[in-house]
Amino acid sequence: DAARAKFKEGVGTKQDMLRALANSKNAQFVLEQNIAQVESCNAKLAQVLGVEISENLKVSDNVNIPASTQAKERVETLMAQSLKRRENILAAYASLRAAQAETKAEKLDYLPKISFVGSGTWTDYTDSPYTNAPNYNYAGGFALSWNIFDGFNRQYKVVGKKAAERAQAQTLKAQMLAVISSVWENYYAYKSAVKQVESSSAAVNASKESYNATKTAY
Repeated sequence: DAARAKFKEGVGTKQDMLRALANSKNAQFVLEQNIAQVESCNAKLAQVLGVEISENLKVSDNVNIPASTQAKERVETLMAQSLKRRENILAAYASLRAAQAETKAEKLDYLPKISFVGSGTWTDYTDSPYTNAPNYNYAGGFALSWNIFDGFNRQYKVVGKKAAERAQAQTLKAQMLAVISSVWENYYAYKSAVKQVESSSAAVNASKESYNATKTAY
């Protein structure tokens, strides 16, 4: 508008007016991109909050950076806290312990079996005319059994359980790395975002002053 008014008064050129118009359209293009990005962020926010995205979901225009006690802590501390609180990590730990127990049980099943055998009898002769003393008989012993050949079936079971245990350990490690990476990424993204908001606010104020000075000059 200022360039058009300057052109009409004869103190500006048509090229300046057209250049200002092009800059205005480019700014409009960037604005529409940013509006779409804002709506995308609103959708992500609704998903995190567990609510349905709609036009009724309004976010305040007042940009206040909340104080974050978590951001003041060391990132390593936040990683350790996340590993303790994430249910999928706890479940993966439990699955690994179960796989280890199954491997141990399969190894024990592969070994020879030792069992104890015992028996006892008591006979009463009170009605017998020959003796009045009861008779006690005891027997006991150990039995050792081991299937020395079963087509390597038990050996393959042990190998399979070990493989399942290693796979579960890898799953646990992958989930832990995912949590650690997520904490690291969001920790520094938050710190960077705080600085970006401060820088952007200062840039907006500087742009307003520059615009007002340019408008006054026109």
